Amino acid sequence: MDTNNESTSTPQYETTIFTLKPDNLGPNKATLLHARTTKTIDMRKCGRSIISPEQDQYRHYCADMHEYDEEISLAIEHMNKQAEKYTNKKFALLGHSTGGLTACLYAISGPKRNDIDALILNSPNLVELDMSIIQSTLVNLLIAMNGSRDIIAGWNGRSLHVSHKGEWNFDTTKKPISIVRIHGAFFAACRRAQLEVTQNGTSIKCPILFMSSNRSMKSEKIWHDEYAEVDLVLNVESIRRAAAMLGQHVTICPIEKANHDVFLSKKPVREKAFNCMFQWLENLEREWIKNI
Repeated sequence: MDTNNESTSTPQYETTIFTLKPDNLGPNKATLLHARTTKTIDMRKCGRSIISPEQDQYRHYCADMHEYDEEISLAIEHMNKQAEKYTNKKFALLGHSTGGLTACLYAISGPKRNDIDALILNSPNLVELDMSIIQSTLVNLLIAMNGSRDIIAGWNGRSLHVSHKGEWNFDTTKKPISIVRIHGAFFAACRRAQLEVTQNGTSIKCPILFMSSNRSMKSEKIWHDEYAEVDLVLNVESIRRAAAMLGQHVTICPIEKANHDVFLSKKPVREKAFNCMFQWLENLEREWIKNI
C-alpha cells in the first residue's frame, strides 16, 4: 500500500492521493483535500476518488463499511505527520450521512481510534432508511441478489444544486443529482454497520456533537418550497434517539430549517450550524486547556 504524496494546487485546496489495496473490482484510491486546518477525504469509489468509467458503475459500492478504515487511518497518519511540531494538537472527525455512520464505526474499532479527540456527526445514517413498502422490497431484493439498479434520485440533491432549487454549483458528474445507482451490497453493509454501532456505540470515548435538521419529510414528485428546510433522507427523530445512546458525552444540536446536510442549508441556517459547532469546539478547547 503506497501513499502518493503528489500534491496539486488549486485556488481552494491541495489534494493528496492515497493508493489503497485493490479489491475484487480492481484498484482503489482515496483523495485527501487540504484547506487550512481542515481536511476532507473522498473515500474509495466516491467523487474525486473514482479512477475509471468502469469503476463509476460501482460508485459508493462497499461490501463492508470497515473497508473505509484504510483511508481514514492513512488520513490520520498524514495529518499527524503534518502536525508534529504542535505539542497539543487535537483531531476532530466529522462525518455526514453514511459518512457519519462510518465515523462512528471507526471511533468504535478503527486502528487509530485513540487519535480521535472529538466526533462531529452531521445527520448520521444511524438507522435504516424510512422507506415505502415498494422501496423496501426493492432494497431487500437487491441485497438477496447482490444486485445493482439505477433509480431516479429524490429532491435532496436537486434542492442543493443551482440547476434546480439550490445555490451550490458542485460537479454533478462526481455527485449525481438525477439518476443514482444503488447496490444491494452497500445496503447490507450499512445494516451491519448500524447494528454494530447500536451494540457498541457506548464504547466511543471522545465527546460527540450530533447535528441535524429539526424535522423530516417524505418528498413527492412535485417540488414544495419547504423541502429546502427539512431532511428528505433520514428520520431525524430516529437518528437523534440513536445518537443519544452513543458514547458518554453526547451533545444534541437540532438546527431549525436545516436540510439533510446542515452545512449546505440556506445561508442563515448554515451559519447557525457553524456557530453551534464552533461554540462546541471552543468549549471543548477550554476543557482540554484545563487538563494540560
